[in-house]
Amino acid sequence: MKSTIAERPKILVVEDESIVALHIRSSLKHLGYDIFDIVSSGEQALKVIEHAKPDLTLMDIQLSGSMDGIETAEILFKQYQIPVIYLTAFADDSTIARAKSTEPYGYIIKPFEEKDLRGALEMALYKNKIENKLRESEERYNSLFYQSLSLVFLHDFEGNFIDVNQVCVNLLGYQKDEILKMNISDVLSKERFAGAFKIIDRLKNGKQLTKIQHFKVKKKNGEFVYIESASSLIVKNGKPFAIQGIARDVTERKAFEETLIKAKEEAEKSDKLKTEFLAQMSHEIRTPVNNIVTFTSLLKDEMEDKLPAGLESAFKIIDSSAKRLIRTIDLILNISQIQSGNFDTKFEVIDLNKNLLDDLILEFYSKAKTKNLELTLNNSTDDTFVLGDSYTIKQIFANLIDNAIKYTSVGEVKIHLYKNSIDKICVDVIDSGIGISSEYLPFVFEPFTQEDTGYSRKFEGNGLGLALVKKYVELNKASISVGSEKGKGTKFTVKFDPVKK
Repeated sequence: MKSTIAERPKILVVEDESIVALHIRSSLKHLGYDIFDIVSSGEQALKVIEHAKPDLTLMDIQLSGSMDGIETAEILFKQYQIPVIYLTAFADDSTIARAKSTEPYGYIIKPFEEKDLRGALEMALYKNKIENKLRESEERYNSLFYQSLSLVFLHDFEGNFIDVNQVCVNLLGYQKDEILKMNISDVLSKERFAGAFKIIDRLKNGKQLTKIQHFKVKKKNGEFVYIESASSLIVKNGKPFAIQGIARDVTERKAFEETLIKAKEEAEKSDKLKTEFLAQMSHEIRTPVNNIVTFTSLLKDEMEDKLPAGLESAFKIIDSSAKRLIRTIDLILNISQIQSGNFDTKFEVIDLNKNLLDDLILEFYSKAKTKNLELTLNNSTDDTFVLGDSYTIKQIFANLIDNAIKYTSVGEVKIHLYKNSIDKICVDVIDSGIGISSEYLPFVFEPFTQEDTGYSRKFEGNGLGLALVKKYVELNKASISVGSEKGKGTKFTVKFDPVKK
């Protein structure tokens, strides 16, 4: 009967009786095995395997030369992992006891039958194949365990350490033999002790962990470090055996995160103080300015028939300056309220055309006419309803139209209401004014910024208008974009979601 092993195994025969050696050769060929070599001594056996190794050795115990078969087999197996089957006439207790110490894969007594030889060979080769796979698996595991750049540790279900790698030893500062006498409770912080044993119970009962665990670990010198760990169940002989953890030191990252959190909290605290200061200052400035406007108006009414010719313009300057200051204070107050989260909104369904834009055209008509500008509204959609806050949406377009008129000397200001290809309700505010440079365009919505700054600027303003527009747009869950070319005008586009019917 032929060998059932897929590849033809190569057998080394060590036999000093030539007739027996020929018989063995014949039997092996008949059974489908290849002859690696036939030698008569242990020394010859060790020599022929220097450049290549057989799959298995059939070894006589009584050999010519200074080494017997048992001594040779011990070297072949322990140094070269070549399995050995003894094929010998010796069956006394002392010989068998010596042979057992070399862990043979079989022991056949001469004279033998082919079926006994075949059975011993097949079982030995199969056993060797399985043990090679197991050995490779153990080598891979040991390589991962001991050579990993991460902390790797093994402990039982009571938390007692079974094994640790050198990275773990280096981090904790103990000797390895010290750690192997310790329990995980000896290194874990008290607040994470109970949680660790809950994880052990969960894994022991066959449940999986879906999250990386974080632990605070105490070193030998008393310092604490932070690790994040993934744990898994180790099964041996089909039964839960231990828990393996793979972890990494995240102490530096933890410290960095805490620094960031602290910096964020400080920044938020500073921003809140700034916002509260602005709100308080706005109130303190607005109250006396309102008093100035009120009493100036009363004085003008009382003295209207008695005013010298030059003072009429003075009252206009006071009124204009006061309104400009109040507008600035309103902008500061509104943006501070939004940033502090104290801005109240009331969302309702609004008709952009009838409720807002029509009124704004009338409101700004006189201002546009004063500069000989044409102000028009073009509506090309029947669906003009949006869900939003009426006050802030009105302020969005009031600011955009006011800016368009302010920065346009000749030409027109057009408002276009329409629906785009993805069903958004859009409003364009288009002017033929001075335009915005490509360099400044990315900063147009930044607070307290203007393209022209300093005393040489041509237009008044504080740089808060468009910043506030952007905030109002975000409050209404809308979007805004801008396109412009220096000297050729600007177009702002605000896009809203339509009201779902």
